[in-house]
Amino acid sequence: MLEPGGSPFRSVRYADQSALRTAPRVAIAVVLVLLVVIAGGLAVLWATANQRIDATSVVGLERRAEGAALNLLVTTRSGVAAPLDGVAVVQLSAGRDEPAVLVLPAALEIDVAGQGATTLSRAPEIGGMALVVEEVAAYTGMDLHHYVDVDRAALAALVDANGGLDDCPAQDVDPCPRLIGSQVLERLAPPEGAVTGRDRVVAHLDVLRVVATEAARTRTALDPRRALRWSQGVDEALDSDLDPGVRGLRELAAGLAGTDPQALDVRILPGLVDDGRITVTPETATVLLEAFVAGEPLPADVGLEAPRELLPEDVTVQVLNGLGEAGVAGDAADRLTEQGFVVVDVGNALRFDRRAPTTVGFTGSDRPLAELVASFLPGAEVVEARSTPPEARVVVTVGAS
Repeated sequence: MLEPGGSPFRSVRYADQSALRTAPRVAIAVVLVLLVVIAGGLAVLWATANQRIDATSVVGLERRAEGAALNLLVTTRSGVAAPLDGVAVVQLSAGRDEPAVLVLPAALEIDVAGQGATTLSRAPEIGGMALVVEEVAAYTGMDLHHYVDVDRAALAALVDANGGLDDCPAQDVDPCPRLIGSQVLERLAPPEGAVTGRDRVVAHLDVLRVVATEAARTRTALDPRRALRWSQGVDEALDSDLDPGVRGLRELAAGLAGTDPQALDVRILPGLVDDGRITVTPETATVLLEAFVAGEPLPADVGLEAPRELLPEDVTVQVLNGLGEAGVAGDAADRLTEQGFVVVDVGNALRFDRRAPTTVGFTGSDRPLAELVASFLPGAEVVEARSTPPEARVVVTVGAS
């Protein structure tokens, strides 16, 4: 029993009294350490979520001179390992009021060293995006400064993973319609045929605007888990050397908000279609490409239509006598002229060979033209030539067949 005025702690030993005084301090220290660990973990998670996307090294990308036009290569596909189904170069130039877009057919025929003829859509299977950059640069004559490869399926999955996105084309729209993954796939799906045009370019920019706007929202930046999900989703949907990350998407969203897609100057590389392959028409393509390379206003009447079917009148032909018999080259030239081909020259081959077959020679990506000519010459063989004269894209050497 305690004496009047006594303390209950007087009976506690001195050592025990010290422990009692120390215990609250230890508890406070442990709590502080846990808070520091949690805060550090959240900071690491936020930093990871907002880090730059890992870049894919691409050989051939050019460094842009200050004040020069910016050329951005944009490609699309249905999955990470699928062939390309959309190829375009977006150019920002001080010489134009609005960005210009040059659409290249994914079925454009290219000739890859050691691989032979293929199409632009299949180039990534052979040499990755480095080969795509190389081939597009070669065809257009433009320096390419950056590239973005869009995986439509991954982009749609990112939209659905966030329960859909608010699609507000204007600030005064309330409530905003929701954009879901299936709608993303529908908007970005390639049209019928081999070529894309203005509608798909506008759809791409519109979807990118919605995605970038959502990624740039304050709630995304302040929620580490949400930011991490967005960072990983964008990494899967966009392969690019730009390394945008979530912070870069905020800048992109701001830029797209001030861009009117309908004001874009969209052109299509002029070409000819034969059996699903496309070869460019140099006369009109050169005019368009020269303006693009220079960053100047584009010609009003070039590149407004998709490539059309290859016709005989599109092919210029040189006919040579390879047999040494008088008149055989003239007869072959007359036959081709009757079918609509443009015969620009008739002459003798460098040497005669009575046993050699008739050949149709081509260079570069002109195989479809040579095959069309050969279809009117029974027994003719299509061969790759070392060269063709400047005025002719195909050389027919009349032989025994």
